[in-house]
Amino acid sequence: MLRQSHRDGYIPIQPALGAGSIAVQLCPGQEVWVEGDFEIGDVLTFPCFTVHKALPNQHPDQIRLSIDARYQAISEPVEEKSLKPHCKLTWEELYAEWPENSIQYYWHNAAPTLSPWDATLLQPAVRIC
Repeated sequence: MLRQSHRDGYIPIQPALGAGSIAVQLCPGQEVWVEGDFEIGDVLTFPCFTVHKALPNQHPDQIRLSIDARYQAISEPVEEKSLKPHCKLTWEELYAEWPENSIQYYWHNAAPTLSPWDATLLQPAVRIC
């Protein structure tokens, strides 16, 4: 994780190669990455604006699993794009062979207030250092 980035708020982004196709714009001297040794079962959590990246897997013969789990109060609006599959399939295609229907579309029961996607969050911007 980028040291102290959890305290910086939103940092402008720029196009980049890799996961998400974006990267933050860092100021000179700001690129101090911190890491730690983890054991099986360890969990790391951090707030949404924490800048993070994955380092190369040091054990290519082992699987490294990363899960992106997000949560918020049910009273807060939900960005509608976040309720769609993060792939090119539809929910109907993903659910097609599920033997159990009871948890499909589980968020419908909560009737969340939806908010539109704010595309400006992913627009490249100039950062003044």
